[in-house]
Amino acid sequence: MNDQPNSDPSQPTPPPPADGVKEATDKALALAKDGVATLKKLDLPAQIYLGGLALAFLCAVFFDVISIKLTMAGAPIDGALFGGISKSLGSYPAYKTNSGILAALAALGGIGIWIWNHKSGKNNSWVPKALAGCAGLSALMYLVLMFNSRPSSSLEMVEVNVDMTLLGFWLPFAGAVAATVVAVRRLKTAA
Repeated sequence: MNDQPNSDPSQPTPPPPADGVKEATDKALALAKDGVATLKKLDLPAQIYLGGLALAFLCAVFFDVISIKLTMAGAPIDGALFGGISKSLGSYPAYKTNSGILAALAALGGIGIWIWNHKSGKNNSWVPKALAGCAGLSALMYLVLMFNSRPSSSLEMVEVNVDMTLLGFWLPFAGAVAATVVAVRRLKTAA
């Protein structure tokens, strides 16, 4: 038995109080403004590192990494030669592959370690190695994803084209490589 008033399923649920939504929105905007202001205060290598790994993480989550297209070459049917038929089979997100998940998690881990180290103010000797390792692992996992996505077609007239997308692969891969370069340079200067 339901003791709540107005619990009729045909009745629309009342909207949440506007004050709570406005308060949460204001807090989120203030937090975002603080984050952007803090990012602007950082030196260029730190901005490149954080921006590259943020790009690697966000693109892995929101964009498809692979587009798949099936092409049939001209096949003789009843003495007539038909032209190529092409069909797009869709695309595949990075978060549905083990390599894509590891690339995104490594990028997120690098960002987390950097923020933790920056906020704590400590100068731990393992942090530059961990930052380089996270960025390098993210870039490496994007490469593994690319090499694992090469199709093998057993029919001679059917060709499967797997293309790496700009926003899902090339841009995050470039961001992870840039973050790796910055982290390795800092690692060399720290040594």
